[in-house]
Amino acid sequence: MIRPSFDITALNINPAEWEQSIMLLEVSANFLGCVWYNQAKQKLLGVRHYNIEDTVDKNSMTIMEELLRDDLMLNNRVARVVMVYHYPDSTLVPENYFQADLNRSVLDLMFGDAEKGLVMSEKVDVLPVYNVYRIPPDIHRLFQQKFTSSSYWHYYTLQLSFFQVEKDSPADLARIRVMFYADKFIVGAFRDGELLIMQSFNYQTPEDVSYYLLTVLKAHEVRQEDVVLKISGLIDEDSILYTELNKYFQYLVWDPLPAAIDPAGILKQFPSHYFSPLVRMALCV
Repeated sequence: MIRPSFDITALNINPAEWEQSIMLLEVSANFLGCVWYNQAKQKLLGVRHYNIEDTVDKNSMTIMEELLRDDLMLNNRVARVVMVYHYPDSTLVPENYFQADLNRSVLDLMFGDAEKGLVMSEKVDVLPVYNVYRIPPDIHRLFQQKFTSSSYWHYYTLQLSFFQVEKDSPADLARIRVMFYADKFIVGAFRDGELLIMQSFNYQTPEDVSYYLLTVLKAHEVRQEDVVLKISGLIDEDSILYTELNKYFQYLVWDPLPAAIDPAGILKQFPSHYFSPLVRMALCV
């Protein structure tokens, strides 16, 4: 079984706390993120992350099957399991125009029809839109068979619950959240309380990131000096990527987790914003 890239758990936790917790799994084509959170006590119990890539001997599906079978933490008894599918074929459809029988056609138009995936949709609670998305059917079947009573969402749906205008921020600035992963980043942009964009971009260099962000601003007629950029995920303040962002954006702020959810201090050795995109989803399900 592959080793996790991050494996952080609280010590001396009462077994009942684990059994009363939510296990949220973020499932993507190349990683599996896991978080255990006790809602009743508002307490983070553990975070685990696996990078998953095809090898000569095993494809990613086989690796995922082995993890679900052999990882003891994934087989512990919990109160509830929540699946979060993090796949890029997703589009937001205004509620007034949503028609379920057109979902596949909409995705084929946006992303092409080469991928014959499982098409799903769900209402975004905080906005008058539906999230229409596509996931691999074998992945959905694998997790539904393993966790028969689990619920599932798309990544964008849950993240949008946090993409609200902060009351303590200047009212004349656009808010853009940027969440970084190893080879991609997700942009959620708001202006005057309205969503401008929610989209994933692949990148190889820091210059790629600034190019895409500036393109988003230009498309929506937003000036760089009118933007608050809230950043989270795999990025450090002393990185070349952060320096690149600082060239173009005056207001760069971190998007950390609330300190109160980690009373055991299990994340103290890492910047809190590393795990913000993953953990905060467990706060709203």
